[in-house]
Amino acid sequence: MEILELLISLEKKLHSFDSRASREKLNILLSEDFHEIGASGKTYGKNETIDLLIKSKPYEIVATDFELKKLSSDIMQLIYKAKSKGGLTDTRYTVRSSLWKKNGHHWQMIFHQGTIINEISIYHPVNSPNESKTEK
Repeated sequence: MEILELLISLEKKLHSFDSRASREKLNILLSEDFHEIGASGKTYGKNETIDLLIKSKPYEIVATDFELKKLSSDIMQLIYKAKSKGGLTDTRYTVRSSLWKKNGHHWQMIFHQGTIINEISIYHPVNSPNESKTEK
C-alpha cells in the first residue's frame, strides 16, 4: 500500500463513528503529543480531543482532493477538503490538514486543523474519482 493510501485510510478511521466512540482506537491513532486547532481557534490536546470525540453525535463526512506532502522521512502532511453533515452543526465545508508521524512501525496523527470555507470552494460531483465518503 502506498503511503498516500495508507494515510487516507487512517484519516478515514478518525472519520468513522466506530473509531470516534472508542478511546482505545483513538489512543492508537493519535500520538501522545497530539495537538488540534479547532474551527473556533481553540486548541486541544490529546485527552481533550478524545473526550470531545467520544461525546460527539454521529455525522457523515465526505472527503475529497487528498494531497500528500512529505515534510521529512517520518512526517507527512495530508491536506483535503471535507463536507460534514449532521451532528451538532449544520452542513460544514472545510479544508483540513493533518500531520502524521511514523512511530516505530505505525503512523499516528500529531496535529490537525480544519478551516471553514464556503460551499462553492469544495463541492465536487458525486462521481469525482478522488471522493471518499465515511460516516462519523
